[in-house]
Amino acid sequence: MSDQLTTDQTTTGRGERVALTDRHIRTLPAPATGKRIYFDNHRDAPKGFGVRVMASGTKSFVLRYRTQAGAARIQTIGEYPTWTLTAARLEANAIRQRVDSGADPLGARREERAEPTVTDLVDLFDKARLGELASGPEIRRYFDRDHPDWGHWTPHDLRRTCRTRLSEIGIAQEVAEKVIGHTAQGVVGVYDQHKYRHEIRAALQAWERRLLGIIDPPAGNVVELVRGAA
Repeated sequence: MSDQLTTDQTTTGRGERVALTDRHIRTLPAPATGKRIYFDNHRDAPKGFGVRVMASGTKSFVLRYRTQAGAARIQTIGEYPTWTLTAARLEANAIRQRVDSGADPLGARREERAEPTVTDLVDLFDKARLGELASGPEIRRYFDRDHPDWGHWTPHDLRRTCRTRLSEIGIAQEVAEKVIGHTAQGVVGVYDQHKYRHEIRAALQAWERRLLGIIDPPAGNVVELVRGAA
């Protein structure tokens, strides 16, 4: 593979392969224009890990990889020296493991940033349906009254909250992943063909009970506060 980098909607730059050390990184020269990437040959470094040096002198650790569909990616890990070389290698290895299992971390991040917020979805629902409903004005008032606190959330935020709370209430990892629509990767995805329908239903019922307990807590958990005499 050529050292010339070309990624989707990123700039290009020459890549060089060296055994990175802190001392070496500190002395890396900035290119006259653009950027230059020095790939790490260290035994603990995953394929595609390196440090990117900008013409401005800024240095950042990156990981170059390709998705299963063949799209080229360069994911920024963090700036040097805020990130140490050792910490960046560890993070790069973790990302590489996800990539090798079929994930596209950078693509997922881009999709998350592009997601509409709850406010956006409420506005779309308002334009598409509320005008047709007799209760439309009442529903809109409900959203306007309540969504300022959570209107900036995205569907991904709601999925993450659900996934976290499923673990909190004791739902097994493989079932919780199925609930939010994640597909098993690697060997597990090949050999475990169980659909988990009954387990998903039970998990959602447990999640429903948890939500209802938050909305309308049992009377025994409510303590009435009495104001003392002045």
